[in-house]
Amino acid sequence: MKRILLVLAGGLLVVALAVLFGRLPFESFSTALQLLDSFFAVLLSVAAVSAFVLTSGALLERRLLRAPFKAAWRRHVDGKSKERKALVRALAASFHHGRPTRRLLRVVALLAVWKRRVAARREEREAQIHSLFEAVRNGQRAPGSVLGDVLYSAERGAGREWPWDADLRRRWLLDASVGLRNGLMARLLAPERARVLSDASAALAEAFEDYLYYEVVPLEVLRRVPIAGKQPVLLSDVLTLLTGTLVLADASQSRTGAARSTRAWHAPTMPDSRRFGQSHALGPRRLGESHALGPRRLGESPALDPRRLGEGSDPCRWGQALSNQPKSRAGDFDGRVVDLQGVALVQDERAEGIDFLLLTAETCYASTETDVAGMPNRRCKGLTADEALVATPSWTLSGDDASARRDAPGERRSCLLTTFASLTLCYEKEEGKPRQSVVLTRRSKGTRNGAGVLSILGGGVVNLSVGGWRGDEDSDGYVDVAKAVCRELREEVGLELSPDQAVPTSVYVSNERGPGSVLGVGNGQLVATTAFVVTYPMTFAELQILRGHAATSAGRYESTGIHEVPLRAADDFGGQQVLAAEAFALDVWKLVEELDQRAVMALIHAACAAYSTDIAICAFLSVWPKPWFAVPWSRELEPTRNESARLAVPLSALVDTGTMRRLTKTAAEFDLPSPL
Repeated sequence: MKRILLVLAGGLLVVALAVLFGRLPFESFSTALQLLDSFFAVLLSVAAVSAFVLTSGALLERRLLRAPFKAAWRRHVDGKSKERKALVRALAASFHHGRPTRRLLRVVALLAVWKRRVAARREEREAQIHSLFEAVRNGQRAPGSVLGDVLYSAERGAGREWPWDADLRRRWLLDASVGLRNGLMARLLAPERARVLSDASAALAEAFEDYLYYEVVPLEVLRRVPIAGKQPVLLSDVLTLLTGTLVLADASQSRTGAARSTRAWHAPTMPDSRRFGQSHALGPRRLGESHALGPRRLGESPALDPRRLGEGSDPCRWGQALSNQPKSRAGDFDGRVVDLQGVALVQDERAEGIDFLLLTAETCYASTETDVAGMPNRRCKGLTADEALVATPSWTLSGDDASARRDAPGERRSCLLTTFASLTLCYEKEEGKPRQSVVLTRRSKGTRNGAGVLSILGGGVVNLSVGGWRGDEDSDGYVDVAKAVCRELREEVGLELSPDQAVPTSVYVSNERGPGSVLGVGNGQLVATTAFVVTYPMTFAELQILRGHAATSAGRYESTGIHEVPLRAADDFGGQQVLAAEAFALDVWKLVEELDQRAVMALIHAACAAYSTDIAICAFLSVWPKPWFAVPWSRELEPTRNESARLAVPLSALVDTGTMRRLTKTAAEFDLPSPL
């Protein structure tokens, strides 16, 4: 409508000027029109040159460089839209049914809906183009970083999408890259910018393409655990019932028994970005802009960079709240961390093996440990029993495939993503016999969560880059969970590893009420964990010497020592794998009062790798008289010997009704106490 009015106004202006020129003493009317045409040509030329000079070419450059993106969007997104085809069918049906008045009203209603959808898609397109241009202008070249910016713009209003819906975006970016590379005017007026944008678009299209070949593994092809006299059951269900963790995906159920890699579909935005803008000084922007100082206490530092924080903005309110708490200590961490929103066990049809695909957003570490006015119930650590039951992050596990999604992530507590490694040492003992052992660590009494327990060696939070401080991202800018676990092992024991040496085994939600802590009353936590297995040729004595060279300030302060749990060899039991697995399960049971959930999961996975999944699970079910969560903490860790459950919340608060029914049935079949 605006364009039509502008055309009409322009036509009236031309007619008025023609009449005016016609009344002037020219030789003929045609001479007047020629003069009018020359006048408008000169006027437009002066305006174009003035705009180019006044804006240093930025306005014209922006128009030229955005044109290929808009044209490609019309071809690949608008032109291929299923909504458009549905609208045409609905309009055709409207002309054949009902009275003329009703037909007309139906057509008007359909056109109004279509107009709103077109406007929404146009806003989405402009937001994605703007994000790409801003990322390139700010010097971001890594496709993973640019992908996060584009996803943030595309998903902040419509919610998160799974990666296999990205084919239209891939074709759009690829076509735009070709248009920038072949466009004559863009190459003449802005050749360098056109080249950089073309390369960034091509790299981003390739990044989208990596996800297109992923297919979620169906539940019916996952391995079941055969139990004598029982129906075979999913390994993830047995692990959930033995430990009380909510196992979201487990690679031990595959043919290879482990995953190849862990990929993240990551957007740098708070999971509740629309509500986040009401209480945060920066509004619904990228969270990284509010943590320009990196892993330091933002509430007390005067050196705020206004270019990073934004005009008139303040430091993170969660960071200020954390620094004002009595349990705060100098050097407390408050940086960008990862919030898990979904996970799937996927298979790339081009290669053998399976992968973990994580659907992630961002939060800050301070928000996982403290609340602020206006946005309570966001923290997921240091929870009391009553707090843990409020706004619990519940999950829906698919009944058809190996995927899980978090329900309403913007309205419930965050789910901080951590990563831990089960370090298995391989060495030769007497007479050259190979031996293996799993290494655990004793957490120090000064830690806020799990003080004094035996846990996995090498674990912590996945940190993201802030300013010049490098986080756990790979060279392409993607969130790299394996890099995080290798960093933790280097900090805690001085072990130098490459991410390829960390083999992912499972993703689960740690649902634990830790023993009494000297730093606070609340000791429950609901955090996500990506578990890895690292096998290294070294003796336990050599590892102890190596640990002495680890940096105390980086991660060694979290532990007071390391502990070895040998994997029983079948040779010691006449080659009987079953007897060796049962002896190892008994060794683990003797430590169960001191083990946290992550340690138990790591030891069970180590047994599955050493003795086979079927033998290991049957050994733990036959040897253990009760699950981990039904055993209280030892008196050394909790002098009151609290007989309450070691779980932060019952599992029924974490899962959907369908999964709850399946777990209840499995628990009854194996005569196990139900954690539900």
